[in-house]
Amino acid sequence: MLEELVDRLKPGLAKTPLLRNLSEEDLARRYHDFQLMRLRGERNRGSVPPWRGRLRIVSTACWGFPIYSQTFVYQELVQLMRRGFDLRFLYSQLNPRNYLPDQFDSLWQAKRKLVTHPRIYERDFSYFRGKMPERVQALIDRLCRTSGLSAAELLGHYHFRQAFSFTRMVEAFRPDYLHSYFFYEGTLFTYIASYLLDIPRGVSCYADHLLDDYVLKMVPLHLEQCSLVIATSNRIKRELRAIAPYVDPAKIVVKPNAVNAGRFPVLSRTDPDAGQPYHLVCISRIEPKKGVVYLVEAVRLLLDRGIRVVAHFLGGVDDNAAGRQYSAEVKGRIERLGGRTKRRSAAFCRKPTFSLRRSSKPTRATKTEFRQPCWRRCPLVFRRSLPMLAR
Repeated sequence: MLEELVDRLKPGLAKTPLLRNLSEEDLARRYHDFQLMRLRGERNRGSVPPWRGRLRIVSTACWGFPIYSQTFVYQELVQLMRRGFDLRFLYSQLNPRNYLPDQFDSLWQAKRKLVTHPRIYERDFSYFRGKMPERVQALIDRLCRTSGLSAAELLGHYHFRQAFSFTRMVEAFRPDYLHSYFFYEGTLFTYIASYLLDIPRGVSCYADHLLDDYVLKMVPLHLEQCSLVIATSNRIKRELRAIAPYVDPAKIVVKPNAVNAGRFPVLSRTDPDAGQPYHLVCISRIEPKKGVVYLVEAVRLLLDRGIRVVAHFLGGVDDNAAGRQYSAEVKGRIERLGGRTKRRSAAFCRKPTFSLRRSSKPTRATKTEFRQPCWRRCPLVFRRSLPMLAR
């Protein structure tokens, strides 16, 4: 992940004797120290107008930033900034600027890079262990009890160690509140920072609370320790209460994702020409949270009712066991419904009649057709990162 940092510094390395012979570790350490100094300065700035009195927030979501499919996260954070909160967004790997829509420019300015070089997070772990040894040990014991990991397994997990570099950045900025999204490493980071520094925190919940896809997920622990839990639907709140029935339901707030209708042009849908099918497009990762298998079954029901429809599914598979297992389940469902697969370009679906979902950028695709008479064919399209579907 340090390629971004090194690439930025390369043009000046040859011209700057002090930097020319620096190792990657030296560059990482200097950049991390610079970020800490920068955050302390921004914290101190809060004592003078016009920043005086503004509440500070540190937020994080996933490893990379920006991510196409997380505009709903960025919409929420930008609104907090517009309402007067002094917000910093921590990330690790920087993606291209054009991944972030223009309306989120202010969030781009508020981002701060979390350096996760092993020597850096080992140094930060030692810093907190020396500063508050009893608290760090209590944290380790609690995480081991909750996750089922041994102390050695927990201490050897890179996300646990990286969390201490995250906590150093939080300590430098001293926010009034922490907020994370999903139950992956970002929420683990905010939990550890909240526990060690006594800062209230919250988490926004979508669908991954039901998935067993991360060894340090610990959903009940997070629900218990958070001061605020955002559920994006009443169904999700019911699911969270079932997971942790002892948690005060009053702190689980239902707040559906907002859609800015002004960003969508008004179009008049036209019916297909005589003899032509309706086209539906779903752009989504092929993974359990998205429910692709149910959409495949829905298309089968339409076909069985004599409705001429073509469904295009575009999306990749996450590189983890849960994602690969689900992609195999999707393939099996297609085959049981009489489907077959072949590779083809995704260019054919640039002008769909219906668009069901948009969450990632399509490239190439694999086509799956149901073996039906020509008038009832239904191509299903998947991104080429589903190699098993192209066999």
